[in-house]
Amino acid sequence: MGLASASVTDDLTPAGIANSILTTLVGCTRRRDLTGVLDLFVDDAALFGSDLGEFARGLADLRDLLTTIFAEPVTFGWTWDHPVAGRHGDVVWFVALGQALLEGEGRLGTVERANLQLVAE
Repeated sequence: MGLASASVTDDLTPAGIANSILTTLVGCTRRRDLTGVLDLFVDDAALFGSDLGEFARGLADLRDLLTTIFAEPVTFGWTWDHPVAGRHGDVVWFVALGQALLEGEGRLGTVERANLQLVAE
């Protein structure tokens, strides 16, 4: 996954930047803000979901995948542990253990959690 820009953060360490980007991603995803999510990715980004066929390469594929995901009656978010991150110039990469959080219609106020690994460059 290639992330293009971070939201404003006071912590310019690689882990701080990763936390800021992930926080922005969750906010945009919860709002089903397609433009906001796409603005976080570089043109040749790749995104791998957890379900069969959940894969996008490039912004056009990512737009199609997100349109499908945003049509679901639930919204998606994530929590994550402190990322292990590195930086070289304007490229930050990280890995973090996290949980997907599904909220919305049919969930009766509960949150469904699933363990996952978050990896980005």
